Amino acid sequence: EVEAVAPLAVKGKAEPLAAFRLVQVLDAERGRSRRLDAALVGRERESAALADALAQTTQDGRGRLVTVLGPAGMGKTALVEHFLAAVGQDVQVLRGRCVSYGRGITFWPVVQVLRQGAGLIGQESAESTEKALLALLDTAPDKGAVVAVLLPLLGLGGEPGGVEEIFWAVRAVLEHLAGHGPLVVSVEDIHWAEPTLLDLLERLRDEARDVPLLIVCQ
Repeated sequence: EVEAVAPLAVKGKAEPLAAFRLVQVLDAERGRSRRLDAALVGRERESAALADALAQTTQDGRGRLVTVLGPAGMGKTALVEHFLAAVGQDVQVLRGRCVSYGRGITFWPVVQVLRQGAGLIGQESAESTEKALLALLDTAPDKGAVVAVLLPLLGLGGEPGGVEEIFWAVRAVLEHLAGHGPLVVSVEDIHWAEPTLLDLLERLRDEARDVPLLIVCQ
């Protein structure tokens, strides 16, 4: 949603240019639309690498992080989407996407992942969100303290805690979910990620060693 503002005088242009202010993103959860129904061609080795990473994660119950790298337009998203579509019903998949705009975007992919895991859409009250997170954590130890850290991160309950608290709470949720079955967390557009988010992902890889958690970045 945008609104018109006064035309802008731009260097190199004889006439002022029409300008618009961004008011709000109406569908930030879905993001841009991409065509993913085309057949995946010539990516057998890469597909096998992703499948093997999931198989090893499931077998030994240890966390892993895989990053799909390549220039824009090479088909990274299609590769990951085909992989996610084939993981099987016994594997839970949660998704987050880094964005290049807005305030408080450092942990935006984490917010998306937490909402999906708890069955939230981001329009719930603080009370409803708290109940959903507590239900998600079930019998997890310290679930009350975890939820108290996560509520501000989700835009509810005051100022967010420190980075270490957030790291601890996010890891607690993902370890709890992965403790009930293999979990794949997909983080898209990692090139827009803030350094703090990259640190979180690396620490999840290093510290979530006793659960089948696979993080796939692209």
